[in-house]
Amino acid sequence: MSRVFVVQQPARFDHSKKNFVAKYDLSPAAAHGRLVYLLGPGNIFKDRMDQATRQIARVLADYTEADCLLAVGDPVAIAAAVMIAGKRTGGFVKLLKWDRLSGAYECFRINSNVAA
Repeated sequence: MSRVFVVQQPARFDHSKKNFVAKYDLSPAAAHGRLVYLLGPGNIFKDRMDQATRQIARVLADYTEADCLLAVGDPVAIAAAVMIAGKRTGGFVKLLKWDRLSGAYECFRINSNVAA
């Protein structure tokens, strides 16, 4: 079964509950595979980017061309995830994009080799 790697769990901090709560319902993305989160919610600080990148690489260790990335969260983490996933597949990455008109995620296959 294919997987959808969610770059970072979209959440906001609820001060009354003193924890993070989901910001969006990502369940429609599960139509493309099982959801797997690369990073949890919260800020990724400059001094912890190496740690976050290692976490992303660890979770994407068995990423295949059948899998997708859902590009939500910190833009730097998204860039790292796309780079790491592309390295695992020879430059091919599938990204999901929300289409508000259809109310579903569309899949886009990117080939980074076209620019080479």
